[in-house]
Amino acid sequence: MKKYTVSITKIILFLIYIMEFSNFYIGFLPQFQYIKYISICIVAIYLFKNASIFMRVEHIKLNGMLVLFALAMFYPSIVYMNNYERNPLLATIVFWVIQAETFLTMEVMCVNNKMEMVVQYYYKLTLLWTLLTDILTIFLTSVFTTRAGNYLVGTKFTVSYLHLLLIALMMTKDRIVKRNKIISNSALFVTLIWSAFIIIRVQCNTGLIGLVLLFIILATPKKIKIGLCSPLLFTTTVLISTAFSIGYEAVLANPSIQHFISYYLKRELTLTGRTYIYAMMPKILKGHYAIGYGYGTTYEVCRHFTGFADTQNAILEWIVQLGVVGTIILVVFFLCTFKKMKLCREDNLLKCMPLVGYIYSMVLLGTVEITIDNLFFGTVAIVYGLVCYLIQEEITNY
Repeated sequence: MKKYTVSITKIILFLIYIMEFSNFYIGFLPQFQYIKYISICIVAIYLFKNASIFMRVEHIKLNGMLVLFALAMFYPSIVYMNNYERNPLLATIVFWVIQAETFLTMEVMCVNNKMEMVVQYYYKLTLLWTLLTDILTIFLTSVFTTRAGNYLVGTKFTVSYLHLLLIALMMTKDRIVKRNKIISNSALFVTLIWSAFIIIRVQCNTGLIGLVLLFIILATPKKIKIGLCSPLLFTTTVLISTAFSIGYEAVLANPSIQHFISYYLKRELTLTGRTYIYAMMPKILKGHYAIGYGYGTTYEVCRHFTGFADTQNAILEWIVQLGVVGTIILVVFFLCTFKKMKLCREDNLLKCMPLVGYIYSMVLLGTVEITIDNLFFGTVAIVYGLVCYLIQEEITNY
């Protein structure tokens, strides 16, 4: 029997998982914030000891964009620091540090040839975390309904996205570590069915659409999968996702789309108030197009202007917070990962495709939901580390 060992590496990865991927709803345990702060400090010490890695030429572009992203986040948060109940500066510090530590940790894992272990370890953690969430969701429904629909990991959307990530991690793990195909496919089938059941259980139509999108992306031919790794295609998808909030009237005028929304999704053509929010965006952004209102302010800003809690569009959410300039920097930051893929062999790129498929699913769902969150950032970080590791292996074995 294989002996399970706990190493410093696994402890650091576990702390990163708590901060970036767990999305634990603090309403159940307010002290969780302190656990997060302690984790940030421990990981910072670990990264400081590996600081020389971050100046390597292969990581300098991404790390440079990470610094630029910090400036884009901190400037508006400092300017509007005293305008809201929530302190945008504190929120910015915590969020940016977590993202920086996640990406930098993946760089360390890459250099130490541990990215395959990262994928396997995070798959196991995600499996355990989703199972715990699902068990509590099924057997303690009354507890969650008294907390405004927030489950162990937050809203029904987060529950759904976590299951999609589980599927992507499972498929990536199976492509990295060769297993019996019958066993792998059987496990995947069970996970798909179970995920669909839970998503239906929490009544998340968006999650079901995401599951279908992920399945379609992963069922496409090899050439299309490789094409998805293109920086240009990723940028185009982001633009299309954002454009819906501008051209929604033309889209919703289509009879087929009207039928799909009304008959299949059982929703009004206003998309549960989204069209009103989109129509209000020019008023919301007036005077704030360049730098936004500051990170973590969308709840107060949107409640003031629309009565809703957010913008209901992934990119618009960031534009309200960081402005157009900061959001462009954010997209370019993500593009660093896709540009790195251009240096990777096609057979190795296919190993990353389930996670890339998850990223695209979230961007597409971002048309009508807030999807560029911690799970999204964390997934991009894993893909970046994995791609860098595969390129490193290609050079070593050349």
